Amino acid sequence: MFLSYFIERDVLMLVPVKELKVGMKLAQDIFCSKTNRRLLSKGHKLTGLSIAIINGRGEYEQLEIAEEEEKKQIVINIKQIVEEIPELFMSPVQKNMYHNLYKAVQSFVQAENNYNWDLCRINIKKFLNLNYDRINDFLYVVHCVPAITILTARIINSMIQASILLKQVKTGFEDIYRVCQATLFAYIGLKKFNDEDDEHIKYGLKLLKSLDHGVTEDVLEAVAQHHERLDGSGFPEGAGEVHLWAQVLGICDEYNQFVYQSIQEETFEERPYWFNKFEPEIIQLFSKSITDISTRCFTTEDGKIGKIIFARNIEKPIVMVESEKDFRGWKFSILEKK
Repeated sequence: MFLSYFIERDVLMLVPVKELKVGMKLAQDIFCSKTNRRLLSKGHKLTGLSIAIINGRGEYEQLEIAEEEEKKQIVINIKQIVEEIPELFMSPVQKNMYHNLYKAVQSFVQAENNYNWDLCRINIKKFLNLNYDRINDFLYVVHCVPAITILTARIINSMIQASILLKQVKTGFEDIYRVCQATLFAYIGLKKFNDEDDEHIKYGLKLLKSLDHGVTEDVLEAVAQHHERLDGSGFPEGAGEVHLWAQVLGICDEYNQFVYQSIQEETFEERPYWFNKFEPEIIQLFSKSITDISTRCFTTEDGKIGKIIFARNIEKPIVMVESEKDFRGWKFSILEKK
């Protein structure tokens, strides 16, 4: 559960659009001059498709690009992070359930064989069975654990988010399990390929078919389309019709990447730009059930109700607690680790 990774510090430079290369990172948003709609967001790593879009529109002569200047090594211990979550928000039993799921998924990430797949499948179903009625309790973990640089944590974060989201629309247990299965195989290829390379999709599909001969078409579509977007801006096909489960995986992963990026750049916007990418109902439901952590309430020792506002600082989350003094009935405070 340990991982070493690097934090990048960026230097800005102006690059003519004709000299753009795959892998460069945008330091500005790209807008359509006619509709003022954002086409590409700051922090986006350029792909062949996005470079073609920029050149094809002919609206920019040069762009701000973030050039890597220095790297600082950081060591992350997921188990320690979860252990340090206040028991007010997550019980020791729930922490143990998270650790068991983590071990199973990590084993499969390290060795993709039938034994580890069976272990993973059993632990996913066990986790869902034990937590189906209280899956929202794990929302705090999603907001605390850095996901993008650690593949196992990224997979589990998306599993938890997808489960919370689908439970809101009264989806049955088996469907939620299948979406968790799709999540695992959608991201397993990131061991070998990066996010922008559609080879990671092919890798996941091939592995899924070889390990689960009875896999349903819905799961296969979710894996195949998790990078597709309704406005046609996704890949690998640029499809305009996207399976519901694929949209769920896509919005979860975009949010995780957005949160990670906002932490790196120390900018805290409310949510990323999703207009026309996903069904409006999914965006609304995700914003209400996942991004708004105030739905996760707690009770203080003196019996007052509290709501979590911000949880990325695991030791000092910002909360709102009932107050008799404040005329609105609530007051903000920083909850110390104890």
